[in-house]
Amino acid sequence: MKIFKLTLLVFLIAFTTTTYAQDASNDATWEETINFITKYKEYIVETNHRTINSHLEIKNIDIVDTSIKIHIDLNKDFYIKKINHYPNRLFADFIMLNLKNINSTHYSSSYGGIQLYLKNNAVNFKNVIESYRNKNNSKPYYSERKIKDITYDDIILYVDDEDVSDRLAKAFEHLAYLATNKREEERKASGDKF
Repeated sequence: MKIFKLTLLVFLIAFTTTTYAQDASNDATWEETINFITKYKEYIVETNHRTINSHLEIKNIDIVDTSIKIHIDLNKDFYIKKINHYPNRLFADFIMLNLKNINSTHYSSSYGGIQLYLKNNAVNFKNVIESYRNKNNSKPYYSERKIKDITYDDIILYVDDEDVSDRLAKAFEHLAYLATNKREEERKASGDKF
């Protein structure tokens, strides 16, 4: 009886480990993963960054090969900084993500957020406008000026559906895996050791 139980246990362990092992030949390609994200992009409804005061509503998302362009409301500030007790607000037209630089992801089902970590500050807030307090205290009290793009190394995407959120998180995690492999292959092909 003891031998039977031991044999059964060994069989179950062997069966379980081979059943859930992932075969590299069954992995989705970069294009297939991008197509999946494109198919479910309408579920990504808000975004923010750890320094942003509130969630930004997403108006539209364009995905092309290695880039994601997230259109946000130009009238909604994404950053407020107090200078001399007056708020300076930053507004952006859109956010560009370079997916070739995706390094890792973090997903929390409790808040439906997929956090993407990218190398080389590959999250770019584009067409940034700063609203600032005039020094002369005359009307209009605030003026606007275009400033350089603001870059970050991470961004959070909020998904409206829990099931889709899980699936998109896995897709972005797979993109991080593919991007890391692609960078490693490029490094090896260049002949660099580091």
